[in-house]
Amino acid sequence: TIVDEEGNETSIEGIDDFFSAAGQCDAVTPVVVGDGFVFQGFACYQLAYPAEMLDENGNPITVNSADEYATLVLGGEALELQYPFSLIDSAGAVITVNDLQEYILALNDCGFEIIITNNTTTCGTPSHVLLFINRGGAAMSPCRFNINYPVTLVAGGATFIVNDIIEYYSVYNAYQLNEIELIFPVSVTVNLSQEVIEFADGDELCTYVDDCE
Repeated sequence: TIVDEEGNETSIEGIDDFFSAAGQCDAVTPVVVGDGFVFQGFACYQLAYPAEMLDENGNPITVNSADEYATLVLGGEALELQYPFSLIDSAGAVITVNDLQEYILALNDCGFEIIITNNTTTCGTPSHVLLFINRGGAAMSPCRFNINYPVTLVAGGATFIVNDIIEYYSVYNAYQLNEIELIFPVSVTVNLSQEVIEFADGDELCTYVDDCE
């Protein structure tokens, strides 16, 4: 399910449906990222070059500019972007994307609400990722919430008091995801009901994310 900036919800049945929906957005370019989840374009970001990609035969290729990329695509090349890659936001800040979780987190900040549901538990995901991936979104969503800041993170032996998503990015860009520890309890306010929930530990947080529909 995706939710646009106006709160309109669309059910996505397959990759063609997703490309069709994404293609209606401004500045969407046909870059494809693999790893089990595919998004066409970068919404409110620009791709930082050079970028490492694979061609349709699995051969590595370095693309050095947007013009070079466009020439390859218009020539019929099917390219898949490889992790890690970097995105540039509207303020010129560079965000490094190391894996699928970080990619979803970045896209959610562009006004997309991306919810991946399946039959597997999310409890193997670091608690700080679960917290920030599920923040924000449309008020009509029953599961999404706003974080009641400040939030405390510990990484590399240092303690970070986080007051917004930008401060969170500065921590996760500096450390590996599994090196960052979210300090509980953490309080959130559910968008739809305005209920305040306090999570005492990572198990309670992941249970909420797993069970909420």
